[in-house]
Amino acid sequence: MSSSGDDPADKLPSGDDPAANTVLTGTIGFLNAGGTLGTLLQGAIFGTLVSVFTGGVDLIQSIVGVPVAALGALSEATETTIDATITEPL
Repeated sequence: MSSSGDDPADKLPSGDDPAANTVLTGTIGFLNAGGTLGTLLQGAIFGTLVSVFTGGVDLIQSIVGVPVAALGALSEATETTIDATITEPL
């Protein structure tokens, strides 16, 4: 076997298609190609941790995004009010 990473046992299922049959078929193919269960579990644990951290980042962005959007709207409303009451009559 070559060490260049071309061995099917070195490639975990990509997870591009989240259908249960596709995941199961990819997992069985990985194990049949000589992949180890430890590598498979390591990839699953890493993927789970990345998903949790990604969810946390999305939550923080949502929490910060609400006041920023409100301040942006308030800024635009203030500008429009000043234009309508002061600038336009002049």
